[in-house]
Amino acid sequence: DSQITNLQKIAVDFHEFTRGRQSILEECNLETVMLEVLDLNSAWAKELNIKIEMETPNADESSPENPGNNKITVLADCMKLHRVFTNIVSNAFQAMPEGGTLTVSIYNQDNWVIVEIRDTGVGIPEDVRAHLFEPYFTTRSKGTGLGLAITKRVLEEINGSITLEPNKYTGGIGTTAIIRIPFS
Repeated sequence: DSQITNLQKIAVDFHEFTRGRQSILEECNLETVMLEVLDLNSAWAKELNIKIEMETPNADESSPENPGNNKITVLADCMKLHRVFTNIVSNAFQAMPEGGTLTVSIYNQDNWVIVEIRDTGVGIPEDVRAHLFEPYFTTRSKGTGLGLAITKRVLEEINGSITLEPNKYTGGIGTTAIIRIPFS
């Protein structure tokens, strides 16, 4: 059963890596997309004893119970952004097998929307960080090594970017994924 799931994931990764379907650009509320991803992964978070925190510093009366008031929207393919966030959250969870905290911040900075996804996991060694966005590069026994390559490509298609660096809020313990997307 998990073998079939793994093969399906590999097929989807290869399809997406070879450009997948044509992007459908629309207004995407990043908070709504992120909350969907976190909700879909909530059982896994509970199983791993991972606490999830959502910060929206310049939100307008927005909350997990009342999403959508936060008007942080970008012009993008919402399904592909969902995939981007899923890849990052999944990597963060895998870096915290003994539990920890995942913190998501979404905010505006100049003409950019910034999404920070911070974990308190094992971190990324310096020598590995240089290769993370290369296709087929992986440090895990499971996986295709395409997740971050796809993530980078999806973001570049909308003039965005992603960087991975040590979590500055925990003295370098864990990793922060910083996603920058032009404000629409």
